[in-house]
Amino acid sequence: MKFNTQKYSIPDEPMKPFIDPAEIIGILKNARPDKSQIKDIIDKSLAKNRLSMQETAILANATDPDHIQMIKDGARTLKETVYGNRIVLFAPLYIGNKCQNNCTYCGFKASNKSAVRKTLSDAEITHEIEALEDNGQKRLILVFGEHDQYDPEYIAHCAKLSYSVKKGNGEIRRVNINAAPLDIEGFRTVKEAGIGTYQVFQETYHPEAYKTYHIRGKKADFNYRLTSLDRAQEAGLDDVGIGALFGLYDWKYEVLGLIRHTNHLEACYNIGPHTISFPRIKDASMLQMGSKYIVSDNDFAKMIAVLRLAVPYTGMILTAR
Repeated sequence: MKFNTQKYSIPDEPMKPFIDPAEIIGILKNARPDKSQIKDIIDKSLAKNRLSMQETAILANATDPDHIQMIKDGARTLKETVYGNRIVLFAPLYIGNKCQNNCTYCGFKASNKSAVRKTLSDAEITHEIEALEDNGQKRLILVFGEHDQYDPEYIAHCAKLSYSVKKGNGEIRRVNINAAPLDIEGFRTVKEAGIGTYQVFQETYHPEAYKTYHIRGKKADFNYRLTSLDRAQEAGLDDVGIGALFGLYDWKYEVLGLIRHTNHLEACYNIGPHTISFPRIKDASMLQMGSKYIVSDNDFAKMIAVLRLAVPYTGMILTAR
């Protein structure tokens, strides 16, 4: 099957970045939690009101064990109130690992010459989806590297193919996408395929830290990636997911970056992100991250509780590989 090879143009006047590192660092520096404040903030969240960056920073800065337990208890109560005893599962399906970026932490990086590059054929995609349907899966997220082959037409084709596969009583009811940022026309093309959520993770919201990890390729442009979901909104694709890769920079800063991103989408488009993801990086074979920003289990649990309270109605995605 042939796909349109037209390359969409980047807007002539890129949107100004809305992340101000000095603002976030200043908010964290001035957030001094006490029990009364924490209680009032939790009560505000339990009333299903989104928290401000300042309120989120107070929760993130809490160190007293009793205060942290208050935060966790509040998050648990909120989860039960809004979502009940319910967890939604979806299966990741990696379509292809070709990539033109060079991200220091990623095995897909272009400089990894030992990686076996593979893009599934339509027959292979169908086979994988049939196996997932046999296993009872009804929701997918299709994952792509950033490569010219994985253009909007190809992503849309894979989504349509996924919806078309039916085995016995099995069918895929929702196809989410995790792929590179697109321009407005590209997002329109993908939206017309009937996708669910389109995820783009900023990885780190600190521009200088971002440069040290993203050395080459389109992903090296911090601002273009940051404003990608604005272009999705302009295209009418308002079901979007954001996330940060915890362990690249200070986790408290990243939490406030996610809240700032949420505020921006709500202020500009009257709708926040459908989901927030919080993958956590760890040392692995051929990857030594160092200990400076690695998030401990205790901080990870606290961070999830803080995010749950900060954005009461946003879905939170825990990713396991």
